[in-house]
Amino acid sequence: MSDEPTIVTPGTLGATFGLMALAVGIAVFSDRPAPAAGEAPAASRTLVFAEKADGGMDILNRTGALVDSLVVQGDLFAITAVRGVAGRVGPEDPQDSFSLELRRMPGGDLLLFDPGTGKRLDLSGFGVDNRAALAQYLSPRGRSPL
Repeated sequence: MSDEPTIVTPGTLGATFGLMALAVGIAVFSDRPAPAAGEAPAASRTLVFAEKADGGMDILNRTGALVDSLVVQGDLFAITAVRGVAGRVGPEDPQDSFSLELRRMPGGDLLLFDPGTGKRLDLSGFGVDNRAALAQYLSPRGRSPL
């Protein structure tokens, strides 16, 4: 096994973003009604996402305690969804962090919400596994009190 870093080819990156665009299109144009803009969430949690130099992210709670770490090899959907809602293309500054709110709506929809811009992403159209990748952070885990 080589110690050489793994290089993501433009084709692989393009295919990944193409699938993400398709999934966003399905989520946006599905027949399911979107949650009302002023509807109060049934559950929510504010999370801080801290960029890392390797392209991953640390997830922190409001007190700054580590909740989890996302890695490129395995957590790409969560990283891409979080960056998309925050309006970021990649890890612009490895020391940078930003807050987003994860919301479960009364009808069961799961939203990733940027309170600063009002931008939201309904995660319902991304499949059970991808939705679960972020839904797990609604409740406390291990070292992470709400």
